[in-house]
Amino acid sequence: MWTPRSRVYASANASPCFECVQFSTHIDIGRQDVRAEAAQEEGSRAKHSLGPPLDKEYDACKASAAGMLAFRPHTRSELSTKLTDKGYDKACIERSISRLQELASQRSCTRGPDVRSAVLQGLQSDAEFATVFARSKWRQSRWAPSRIRIELVRRGVGSHDIDVAMREAFGPDMQKLHIHHDDAAEDGDQEAVGRYNLKQDLVDSAQRQVHLTRGFPSETRRRRLVAWLQRRGHNWDTISAILKELAI
Repeated sequence: MWTPRSRVYASANASPCFECVQFSTHIDIGRQDVRAEAAQEEGSRAKHSLGPPLDKEYDACKASAAGMLAFRPHTRSELSTKLTDKGYDKACIERSISRLQELASQRSCTRGPDVRSAVLQGLQSDAEFATVFARSKWRQSRWAPSRIRIELVRRGVGSHDIDVAMREAFGPDMQKLHIHHDDAAEDGDQEAVGRYNLKQDLVDSAQRQVHLTRGFPSETRRRRLVAWLQRRGHNWDTISAILKELAI
């Protein structure tokens, strides 16, 4: 049965999905935060006779950066590159990003250490970006700590922020996933329990990869699992331990 195009559009627009509403809300929060902050600055300047209103390019640049951050986390380096591509002046870019970082720092002090707060409100923090990035790459893709570190360096994140993020994601002994048996975990040692959980996460993911190749020759299954682990940056010690754990 033929349906008028206008009715299709009206139906589609009438009930947006929950994810779309939630995503739109996150972007609106970030933009509202920046607009309110800009209005406050401009009002303060007028009240105290501090000169002309805020530079419109600066306001637009800061709003553009906030929109990018509300869409997804960015490092300072990534933001700078994208804003440069949009034609903003270098000094204006540095000023805008620095202000967003300052706001992120203030919000972290007043609202606690929620690593997602600055990201969702259109503010910039390399430290929070690194923490979110490290956790997501491990949880979603099982990237090795070494590969996560390399990617964060490539994106321009400083060494201190990277170290903090790696400890948040992998614990103090962040370069090892401890695939071997850990007796301390059985005794309730919290650090050991954390290591065991990381081990089990990787073993479970590897097991799913092996399941995808059922019916293939053993050597083919082994080779594909090794390649899967290598692409994620895992060293041979970890790979051999996984092979032993899965008896493949």
